[in-house]
Amino acid sequence: MLVSPLLLLLTSGVMADVQKFTPTTKMSGYLQLRLDTLASDGAPFNNNGSGGSGIRPGTGGPMVGGPQSGFMVRRGRIRFDMETSPTQTVVAQLDIPSGAVTNIRDAYVVWKFPGQNLSLTAGQFVQPWGQEIRYSSRLRETAERALGFCDSTFGIQMYKATTSATGGVITPGSTMPFLNNQDRDQGFQVQHNIPASKSRPTNVTLGWFNGEGRDAAGSRNLNGVMDMVGRFQTVVPVNHMNITTGTSIYSGAMAARTGAPVAGVVQPFTNGARQLVGADMQWIAKSGTEVRIEGFTGRFELTPDRAQYMPGNHAWAWYAVWKQPIGRNQHFFLKFDDFRPVADGNRLVAGVKGSDLERKVLTVGFGNRVQPNTLWRTTVQHGLNPYDPSATDGMRSRVTVISTELQVEF
Repeated sequence: MLVSPLLLLLTSGVMADVQKFTPTTKMSGYLQLRLDTLASDGAPFNNNGSGGSGIRPGTGGPMVGGPQSGFMVRRGRIRFDMETSPTQTVVAQLDIPSGAVTNIRDAYVVWKFPGQNLSLTAGQFVQPWGQEIRYSSRLRETAERALGFCDSTFGIQMYKATTSATGGVITPGSTMPFLNNQDRDQGFQVQHNIPASKSRPTNVTLGWFNGEGRDAAGSRNLNGVMDMVGRFQTVVPVNHMNITTGTSIYSGAMAARTGAPVAGVVQPFTNGARQLVGADMQWIAKSGTEVRIEGFTGRFELTPDRAQYMPGNHAWAWYAVWKQPIGRNQHFFLKFDDFRPVADGNRLVAGVKGSDLERKVLTVGFGNRVQPNTLWRTTVQHGLNPYDPSATDGMRSRVTVISTELQVEF
């Protein structure tokens, strides 16, 4: 008999706290207005439309076989953070780029359990994998992510990144990003903040996702396998700097054809394993100097263009970046990244050796915050390998991409 009054008392207390809470909504976002120019000896470029279909070259900005220069709105982000209760936050973010259709970037809910140092996130959001994929493009020093951590072909314009329209047919010399369209994914994750001193925050995150990334037309799990992604991260203060270290795991699969069409009949799908481990370290000095190193290795059983199942294949990637303030509002950065989609250098993929499919990029850049909410930056990305390692003509040129960008935040 005492249970009902006790429940009523507890419920009324909770309801009183909720009634005292005033929901809030915060809107923020940014625009990245960019001019891209592709530079080389001119052989890969053709402004007469040979890079596309019909009378127009390929769209989406400068590309090999298309226009050599062009303006674009690389990103137009509008984000809403809605705190609906003391322990619940709803986040929604739209992306309005000129090189693609308007799409939903984020759509998720976060529930916090303060007394247990836990939080639960569900919806479409960034996976807890490494540092580079989780770094917002608003904060990242480079215009695009490192090749092995890139989420779209925008970041690898200096390399061949196409896939045959015929299922199961390998495009020689072509390499797609490891996390193509996977800067966001649908699923849920649990994060536990390990009790420690405030000077050394540590957390463990574990999530399950479709593994198919996001798509403007919507995306569902296509292969019956949920990908598991986990991360352990800790921050250690040392003298005049903070050192952040992290380890990540990725265990999942991706569907691919078992071979090329036979007599016009496409071959069935099978699941190629994606089982990877990554490690990263970041130093940030009080002076603002930053050094970040990250890498991963493991099984990735797909051909570099994702056209076919490739049993036993291993891949690896790494990058290092140095960012140095050179004034109150200016900074300089230098970045090197290396992506090898086929670790076995002697293994052939459509006649191309694995060692020839390696992708290396050197990037230098300068940033200047001309106003508190406005950043101007210029980056120069230079491919250190041939654009198309399967070609025997001028398409083997090493391509350079020069990007000038104005970022306005609100």
